[in-house]
Amino acid sequence: MKHQHQSDTPLPSNEVGRKLLHFGALALPALMIWLGKQSLWILVPLALVAMGCDLLRAYSATFARSIHRIFSPLMRPSEFASRPGQIIFNGGTWVCCSMAGLAALFPIAVAAAALALHMVSDAIAAMVGRAYGRTRWPGSHRTVEGSFAYLVAGLLMMALWPGIPFWSGAVAVVVATLAEIPEGPLNDNLRVPAAAALALVALEWLVR
Repeated sequence: MKHQHQSDTPLPSNEVGRKLLHFGALALPALMIWLGKQSLWILVPLALVAMGCDLLRAYSATFARSIHRIFSPLMRPSEFASRPGQIIFNGGTWVCCSMAGLAALFPIAVAAAALALHMVSDAIAAMVGRAYGRTRWPGSHRTVEGSFAYLVAGLLMMALWPGIPFWSGAVAVVVATLAEIPEGPLNDNLRVPAAAALALVALEWLVR
């Protein structure tokens, strides 16, 4: 869910809802920790259903209207354009896929920490970037001010997150902040938590 880092531009109501949803979705990392790898029995079907809905709305105008009627307050204009030959996954679908992928590929403690880190930091960065963003990164719509907010929010998250040493969490936050700046490759909800999780695993391996 990208933060549009435009200075002095109010965050649209749909973006406010999307960012608040980030905080509400923190229940899912908690679920991952509680259930461990068994959470895949929930996360994988959830990702498949989300992908299926985006595929179906590309081919069924009736289904698309139903989805848009329910979720339009949380969707960006670009996400309505899904159609045969140009299927668009919305931000929620990317988050669901990211959760399932992280839980499958990484230790649950690492997956949950990386996901929570990005969800909170991305929401904070969006709000700060919109209100105070002045300097854009080259080739990106994101701003230095928004990225700094991402870094600070991430460090606070890792300072409070149980089970992850702060020093390794801090390195993962720096990696996530850098990975979040470019426009690609892949959606940021996939790319950034994966980069943070890889950093945490690599650091754990190096200190053994």
